[in-house]
Amino acid sequence: MANPNLDDDDEPTGPMRVPEDERDDYVPPVIKTSVPSIASSNDTVELRKLALEEMRFHLEERKELHKMEIEIRKVEQEERDKEREESRKDKDQQAKEDKGIEHWAKSFWRPAMGWLYMIICFMDFVGFPILTIFLPIIFKPFGLTMPYTAWQSLTLANGGLIHIAFGAILGVAAFSRGQDKAVTGQKTV
Repeated sequence: MANPNLDDDDEPTGPMRVPEDERDDYVPPVIKTSVPSIASSNDTVELRKLALEEMRFHLEERKELHKMEIEIRKVEQEERDKEREESRKDKDQQAKEDKGIEHWAKSFWRPAMGWLYMIICFMDFVGFPILTIFLPIIFKPFGLTMPYTAWQSLTLANGGLIHIAFGAILGVAAFSRGQDKAVTGQKTV
């Protein structure tokens, strides 16, 4: 018995397998239907079933390819996220290293301002008043007579503006330093 799917030139008339590299562009041939006899209508139904089965196979294959592409994109996105995170960590580490090697004048200006203000206050309220008390006593053995004059504070002249200025500078500096340490997570002392 002859195969009904083969013509005289032995080429199949039903659905054909398409090479893998042509599957994305492959559109199954349209099956022409006519009003044939009952025997040929059974063949047409079978051909339609075969074409439908092949289209279903092609659709499932494309679904699997699509799933694989999505997985590949997810993996690539995760790799990019990891690279960004590593880059951010490297930048943070570099910033910490740069901050650690900053010039001494930049990193120690706050303590220097505090020490300077303490020296000014000590000399104006303690050192120079004691010096004015003992200076006449020290110069008396050398034959110099010097009358005692009470010390008048230099920093309280002009309404104590220097104390207001130093208080503002040191207060803001201490507050901003505390905020910097709180942000970086260092222990504040």
